[in-house]
Amino acid sequence: MTEVDVTTAVSDLIAVKHLDEIVWLPASVLTWKERVKKACQVTVQLFKDVKAKLIEVVDENVKITHSALSEKIEKAIPTVGEKLHVR
Repeated sequence: MTEVDVTTAVSDLIAVKHLDEIVWLPASVLTWKERVKKACQVTVQLFKDVKAKLIEVVDENVKITHSALSEKIEKAIPTVGEKLHVR
C-alpha cells in the first residue's frame, strides 16, 4: 500500500477562492454573491458525499487505497455540479 499525502488537495479545496475560480460560469450569468453561494453548495454536497463514502469504508472494513478514494472524489465533483446545475 502506498501512502499518499492529500494535504495540498484538501487545502486547495477549502481555501479562499478568487472570484474567477468560484464557479465556472461567466460573470454576466451570476453575480459574485450567487457564485459564492453555488460554490458553497457544491462544497457542502461534495463533503457529504465524501463523508458517506468514508463511513461506508470504515463500517464495512473495506480496503481502499488513498489514490482510489481520491479518484472517486474527483469523479464525484462533476456529478455534484450537475445535481446543483453548475457547469
